[in-house]
Amino acid sequence: MTTFFSPAKINLLLDIHGKRMDGYHDLSSLIVGLDFGDYIDIEKTGSSKDLLECNDPNIPCDEHNLILKGMTLLRKEIKIKEHFKFSLNKRIPSQAGFGGGSSNATTVIKGVLGLIGKSLSSENLNFLLSQIGADCSFFKNPVPSMMTGIGEIIHPLEPSISNKLTGQKILIFKPSFNISTMAAYCELNKESFNDTAHTEQKIEEFKNTGDHKKLIHNSFTQPLEHKYIALKSLLKTLNDHGIPSMISGSGSGCFSLLSEENTNTQRILIKDCVQNAFGNDAFLEETKVL
Repeated sequence: MTTFFSPAKINLLLDIHGKRMDGYHDLSSLIVGLDFGDYIDIEKTGSSKDLLECNDPNIPCDEHNLILKGMTLLRKEIKIKEHFKFSLNKRIPSQAGFGGGSSNATTVIKGVLGLIGKSLSSENLNFLLSQIGADCSFFKNPVPSMMTGIGEIIHPLEPSISNKLTGQKILIFKPSFNISTMAAYCELNKESFNDTAHTEQKIEEFKNTGDHKKLIHNSFTQPLEHKYIALKSLLKTLNDHGIPSMISGSGSGCFSLLSEENTNTQRILIKDCVQNAFGNDAFLEETKVL
């Protein structure tokens, strides 16, 4: 049995550019991996099929899980004689915008390929991952990156930008309610969309100043805050206190960026605000950018 780390992610910048003819949306996103995540044990079994178990009873362990969906696609791509048991120690909350399912699927595919001593070309692996989920390609190498297309095109950021992000302390949090990706996209309207010039301007401003407030943006923010008033109130309070805070991905998970100064004060304020807004059942975790 071998254990693999499956990291969470957040979208520091997410611009949705518009809907395509195929029903997907073109986007640009600055995405970073976190040193917080799930753990997956992989072991070969004598079973006639792949098996999945999870410590979280709310996570489906059938073909609807992206891990098993990914394995089905991998077996169509290459011949694999062995079957595997995957034990998922789930820590990343689901339907939060933290990429847990996509990370799990990519981690398993990379792990299985390593265990059986096989590989796919970068092009074939990217295509396979794009069939599983929009975020999957990022988790091949979860360094600070730009994601474009429908999420399948990944380019690591230049050092002048990534060096400003690596090691950044972050608090991620989530209310008890979920927001499905499909439901979030249904909330978008024409005012939600931005062109690529907006994305480039935000990144250039951050590159020149290092000011996270000039970087963070999410096309889902306005429509989701309009629907979920508690999210709007909480994020406004934190931003008014000078703590850059935003929804990650399509939510309902959020993040706050901690400054080097007054970190303890900010940490206490965020925790108090999250508990006041969402109650003691809210998810809250301190982490940092990989």
